[in-house]
Amino acid sequence: MTFEKFLDPGEKVIFSIRRHPFSFFSSIVILSVMGLVPIVLMILIVSISSTELSTTMQGWIAAAAGTYYLFFITLALVFWMDYYYDLYVITESHLLDIDQTSLLSRRIAHISLVRVQDVTTRVTGFWGNLLDFGPITVQTAGHEEDIVFDDVPHPHDVAARIMKLHDALIARQQRQGEVSQAEGVHPPSK
Repeated sequence: MTFEKFLDPGEKVIFSIRRHPFSFFSSIVILSVMGLVPIVLMILIVSISSTELSTTMQGWIAAAAGTYYLFFITLALVFWMDYYYDLYVITESHLLDIDQTSLLSRRIAHISLVRVQDVTTRVTGFWGNLLDFGPITVQTAGHEEDIVFDDVPHPHDVAARIMKLHDALIARQQRQGEVSQAEGVHPPSK
């Protein structure tokens, strides 16, 4: 996945983050249960049936199981793509929230670090506290909605790094303004 088209020329990626692997755990549980359903049904059919299944019936059962497992593999792929292609990228001057919303749909939120006003973290629940993951909410100046990074590992550390990058960018921009004024270059008046 290329996100470089959202970056300025020469802009460096500081770090990128994926959701915590535990956030994929619920999908694994769902897939495990779904994978066992045909096996349990087959055991029930064989135990209930007093006679041996005909060849035709065995063919229909094999076709139904094959179709079911094809659907199962497709669903597993969709779950994996949703997990794998959700990516949060932090650069020297931008935040990117790349969210795979469905199999063929992706949403990308791109904001400047200058517009960041507040970064809030929340770690809740037994697993969140034990494994140290939770959401990060980035509030921005303007009318855009807040950006939420879901299930980020070590959210307090990431939030602190984002705010340090924000402060460094603000300081760098103010310093550039001071240097421009010292050199006699003034911004155009309104």
